[in-house]
Amino acid sequence: LIQIPLREGLPLSYRDLTPLACLMLEPYLLVVRASEPVETPSEFLHWVRSQPTATGGYMQGGINHLAALAIGEASGGAVAFKQVESAQRLLPALAEQELDWAIATPTETAQTATMGNLRTVGLLSKKRSDAFPEVPTLAEAGVPLSLSVWRGLIAPKNAPPDAVKAWRELLTEIVFSPEWASFLGSKTPVTLMFGTEFRQLLDEQEGWYR
Repeated sequence: LIQIPLREGLPLSYRDLTPLACLMLEPYLLVVRASEPVETPSEFLHWVRSQPTATGGYMQGGINHLAALAIGEASGGAVAFKQVESAQRLLPALAEQELDWAIATPTETAQTATMGNLRTVGLLSKKRSDAFPEVPTLAEAGVPLSLSVWRGLIAPKNAPPDAVKAWRELLTEIVFSPEWASFLGSKTPVTLMFGTEFRQLLDEQEGWYR
């Protein structure tokens, strides 16, 4: 709803739709192989600055690509971007030494935890997360880069108000249920945004992409 219309110059955007609810909001993590001499955001920036590194993503112009450009610019390092075949391939490519570092969500890192050879060194957020307070932010090292991925529901532009109300009531019930908490797990905080708050999030993300 943001990346593709901007990249392709499409006339359609989220402004032509009705954002119903944001149900998940995950900050991105900085991930390296555990064998690298990097454990903190400051060490990461020094490492990237001191030698050429490569990161990746599944789409040119996507959030992984733009993060690579932003971190390369902020660190003064030479960062190459390699395209991988899918989002699911990103962390395996890092583990197999096709990449030097990556950004990934907590959900993605949890799915690859059994690899055992990856290390989270930082959080791309303005403040630390209650879900993993031990992970420092890149902002603490002087680079206030804040990136997150949202998941939610969008309706057509002229969705009937009674339908929007019914959907939001149902989603509120779901999000605060024990089943939803179990689905999210301990590393993904509960998120629920409606209307103006959800649209503000979309506006902020579009501004960053531009």
